Amino acid sequence: MNTFRKTLIVATIVVVALALFFFKNSLQEEKTIQAVLPTAAGLSVGQKVATQGSPTLFLGKIVQFEAISSGVLVTISLNEDVKLKENSRVFLQPNIMAGSAEVNIIPSAFGATLEYPAVLVVDMAPANPDGLLEPRPRWGLSYDPFVASAKKGSS
Repeated sequence: MNTFRKTLIVATIVVVALALFFFKNSLQEEKTIQAVLPTAAGLSVGQKVATQGSPTLFLGKIVQFEAISSGVLVTISLNEDVKLKENSRVFLQPNIMAGSAEVNIIPSAFGATLEYPAVLVVDMAPANPDGLLEPRPRWGLSYDPFVASAKKGSS
């Protein structure tokens, strides 16, 4: 009877330890980031999110859309091994010819590691008439040649 009690106690401890381990892992906060996009046209829940410049390196997937007054709040679930820095950005690339869009993440090499959930700044690539995408240059000037040329053409 004494050995039965010892076995029962050891088995109970093992079961409790396993239950705590799995319970702790299930409560671990999911690594999510959010970004406010002007539109979610061409995007879908479950769509993979890659890193900018390497379309085969997937960092996560889109898990939710929520309409808000300034656009669409997109929630992206990141893979466990992804570690983003504070200055990372979300990049929306519409593909007008295909009627779709891609969301990419531009990881930053600088800054502190993000604490999740986090909200990232969004950049959007304007599409040219040929359907090719190029990021809009950032000169940091108060004079914007894109706005100036648009105003010149409309007058």
